[in-house]
Amino acid sequence: MAKSIILNKEFNKRKIFSKNFINRQVYHSFLKDSRLSLQERQHIYQKLTKIRYSSSVVRLKNYCMLTGHSRAVYRDVKLSRHKFNTMVLNGNIPGWYLGSW
Repeated sequence: MAKSIILNKEFNKRKIFSKNFINRQVYHSFLKDSRLSLQERQHIYQKLTKIRYSSSVVRLKNYCMLTGHSRAVYRDVKLSRHKFNTMVLNGNIPGWYLGSW
């Protein structure tokens, strides 16, 4: 139950982030433009501040898709370290193998 709630919250955050990403980038590029007047920059800055902070990329966190664990998550497979190792040892993930030296 808790896992599904956490993953749904993260999914909603990512949806909001993707919706506001282009607007945020455009506003930042306009603010860096030195040819704009001060009033125009202030107007753009006000628009930028109205975008929710929760839609920022730094607010996103990676979670394991099986357990909902938030630490030691591999980005390539979206699994935690422990689940990834057990699945590789069982042969559930093709193309991956554990090396020992």
